[in-house]
Amino acid sequence: MKRKILFVDDDLFSRKVFKFLFEKDYEVSIYENPSQVLEALEKFTFDLFVIDIALGTRTDGLEIIRKIRENERYKNTPVFCLTAHVRSKDENDALNAGADKFIRKPINNNDLKAIIDEALS
Repeated sequence: MKRKILFVDDDLFSRKVFKFLFEKDYEVSIYENPSQVLEALEKFTFDLFVIDIALGTRTDGLEIIRKIRENERYKNTPVFCLTAHVRSKDENDALNAGADKFIRKPINNNDLKAIIDEALS
């Protein structure tokens, strides 16, 4: 049975690349809308989350991370923040919200795959 990853990013290109990189080895659920993510958290179970900070909506990635951590089912599930935000404040905010890892864009596809493969091994 494939491990399940939830990926949320408002950028279409990022969503397509993520799907291409991971759909062979994992069951990938890709979202751009935070309300869809919050609904999916209740309906499905995931083994890892990859969340962008800026989603172009009122609800940002930090709020999604907080909601994930509030859910007892996901207290110990890895949450990675993958974002173009590069200030140390952004990293601190993500880690304080509950992210386990802060990954800056752009990132080499092979490096991203290695990080996620290691987390799910």
